[in-house]
Amino acid sequence: MNTAAATLPETPEPARAGANPARLLLAPLTYPLAAAAFALQFTVWMALRLLSQPEYAWVVLAGIVYVFRGNYWLLPLYAVESFLLVQVATFLFDVVHFVLHRMAESRSRLLRAIGAMHTMHHRFLDEELRIHDELRGANNTHHVLPEFATHVIVSLAAWPLLGPIPVARTLLLEVVTLARFFRAGGNDANHVAHPVVRATRPTLFVDTWYHSLHHVWPSEYYSSINAGFDRMFGYGCHVRGRRVALAGDAGVGAGAFGAELARLLARAGAVVTPFADGELRDLDVLVIAGGASAWRDELIERFRLATAGRRFPVEVWAIGGDREFAASGRRWYGDERLYYRHVVAPSGAGAGAARAAWFLIRRGFRYVPVDAAGLGLLGFFKFRFWTR
Repeated sequence: MNTAAATLPETPEPARAGANPARLLLAPLTYPLAAAAFALQFTVWMALRLLSQPEYAWVVLAGIVYVFRGNYWLLPLYAVESFLLVQVATFLFDVVHFVLHRMAESRSRLLRAIGAMHTMHHRFLDEELRIHDELRGANNTHHVLPEFATHVIVSLAAWPLLGPIPVARTLLLEVVTLARFFRAGGNDANHVAHPVVRATRPTLFVDTWYHSLHHVWPSEYYSSINAGFDRMFGYGCHVRGRRVALAGDAGVGAGAFGAELARLLARAGAVVTPFADGELRDLDVLVIAGGASAWRDELIERFRLATAGRRFPVEVWAIGGDREFAASGRRWYGDERLYYRHVVAPSGAGAGAARAAWFLIRRGFRYVPVDAAGLGLLGFFKFRFWTR
């Protein structure tokens, strides 16, 4: 039995971060840097998605430009505008989606009746990810067509701002998507009776694994195409009712960071327990801080093996800040067998860092920088693309 977690020395309380003049100077830049990093990340993924489009998509766009007598030199701009329009329409549908969930829980009979339209969708693909074919027609009427109508209305509303070409391309894309959906018998990639749900890869967009989690835990994971809604409003991580153990320097009572994180998790409905090596198979989330890289990797691997038979993925939140920690974390980041969250925190981080980490984790972030200076944000690209 590995008892390293129990014998790790408690991290001494360091001097306050504010005692460092450089940190005081850079701290106000934290949120602008976060916004810039998010915008750059979105721009890169948008470019990759546009470049990976099949050739016929560009031919169709060129045909629309011809019909509306547009400028062929602006083809890339039209493609970007259409892409962004789809993302905005998706975000607004996700807002409607969230409101329908809240209506279904309302005391008002009228609001519950409206919310029941979407409840039908969750009956069609239930919390056990079972598809009820007898409800397929009702699902199309109460969910698929209203979603399509929302996208059409938002696209038409953008006509005065963007002009006819991006709007026409977006509407054509929506019609083709709907036609393919019905041609496939009312099936799509996001609504599948998966026997096992894998962890989605770190991305700003939603895949079948991510959306499946919304059907398993309907109070979280509302985003449908891009993760903007969940990132903005904090619905990207489910902990209610899940068993969470804090190991090493994150252990319950092991410093201000661990104590505050435990309090936040408990307030969110998690069952927080001290780490016990023999109970790995019963855990849903393992939080690790401190210890050597080899010990941390070995503990994560044992946790993965102990929970390998789970239908839904478990989570590991690793907390550290040195170069060795980054190299170790890169091994697990993006692993489809578990959700790995890489929390970059200064040594001896306090309650404020725990609150910042929880703020980002709730929003589904997998790389979680909580350095007071905000420099961890800039380190994301180094960690993501250059750390091996």
